[in-house]
Amino acid sequence: MLKLAMFLRYQIFILTDELRPDGKVSVLNSERLQSANGTLQTIHGYAMTSSEPGKLTVHLETVPVNAAYWVLSLGPATYGPDMKYQYSVVSDNVRGTLFVLARDPDLFKQTYAAEVEAFLTITGFTAFYNKPVITYHGKDCAYNTDHH
Repeated sequence: MLKLAMFLRYQIFILTDELRPDGKVSVLNSERLQSANGTLQTIHGYAMTSSEPGKLTVHLETVPVNAAYWVLSLGPATYGPDMKYQYSVVSDNVRGTLFVLARDPDLFKQTYAAEVEAFLTITGFTAFYNKPVITYHGKDCAYNTDHH
């Protein structure tokens, strides 16, 4: 499970991904509105890979257009027994959006935040529409445990 930090305040997100038999990646985005245990909203979809590593296209149900989903940076592959990456930095083809996904928000803050903040500055995520805004991921967050 990935815990997603995003530019929208008062929303707590989770992105879950699983490989489907058709080769697409199943996507579930969950958010709790207004508080750490607020109303749960979810949206399902899938991601399609391309010939360029890290450049995916995401389709979400009820959204009329697909979106570019480009993985710009990955943290070290040291998380858990499966040695998954610690975090990822994701945007789109015009750098209009920014998602920093961390598997462990506390560890990310302690160990990787400064490195990622420097990367974001160097790569131009400094405008009012794409600069990072920290979202809340406290111990009282009620994360969605239903990944289907």
